[in-house]
Amino acid sequence: MQIEEEGSELSVKDQLIKTVKDLYADRDNLYSQAKIEMQAAGSDIENFVDSVGRTVQGEEFTKVQSAIYNYTKNLIEYEGNHNNAGFIHKPGADEKAQSGSGITIANGLDATGTSRKQMEEYGVPERILKQMDGLQAWKLGKKATIPKDLKLEQMTKKEFEKVTFNIANSQTKEAEQIAESYPDLTPKGIAILLNLKHWGGSLKSTTESKLTRHLDNLNGEKSETGELVSPIHDALNNPNVTDQDLIEAMDSIRTSYIPWGKGKGSMRYQTVSKYIANLD
Repeated sequence: MQIEEEGSELSVKDQLIKTVKDLYADRDNLYSQAKIEMQAAGSDIENFVDSVGRTVQGEEFTKVQSAIYNYTKNLIEYEGNHNNAGFIHKPGADEKAQSGSGITIANGLDATGTSRKQMEEYGVPERILKQMDGLQAWKLGKKATIPKDLKLEQMTKKEFEKVTFNIANSQTKEAEQIAESYPDLTPKGIAILLNLKHWGGSLKSTTESKLTRHLDNLNGEKSETGELVSPIHDALNNPNVTDQDLIEAMDSIRTSYIPWGKGKGSMRYQTVSKYIANLD
């Protein structure tokens, strides 16, 4: 595939600094103090995020603000950046078993789960959408393919950032509902729930999916039949659910991927492992 590059990508830290600047766009004095604190945090992203949350001239992020901030960070780190996801691609295309993905753009916007209209509202440029139209991305779903000799349109860094921030900000109300319903979840836990829903499409489905698995699979056995279980969704039946409960639910889902395809080397296994490490 031919990819048209445009400059070098902003570092994760630079993108996060920009996120904070946008949050405090109408309060320059607060942003100036926040930036000083962020720079002092060095290259440790976790320390960086924590420092932002506890400073800004004595102000602290609310639980929901912190959750959305962490969700933005996770989108950048786990769902793709300008260099590797600024053009259409098909995640797991080399993993025929349980790939489950259609043509995708930006931070995991998959045509099988995100409508053309929704992508447009997030800010995906029309030239990208037209290229997806030409490949019948929405009509063919998982069966859509990207020719190897196709010259791919690429988003600019500014376009990509806009989409990332729009995806994150669109989940503010959802984050508020989660925080109210599950008070024992930390901002990181709320953010990971948002990531899981974004990545999986839904926390529960009527057929086998990323987050709904056959019971035997959860026990590490290969099976395509039997009872369907949705560990994350089931964990949320408990109003006192904690981050540790989410970790245990994700671990059982991760185990269910082992009998299939590349097992522990599969994209699914590695993605959930990153989510677990984020909370552990």
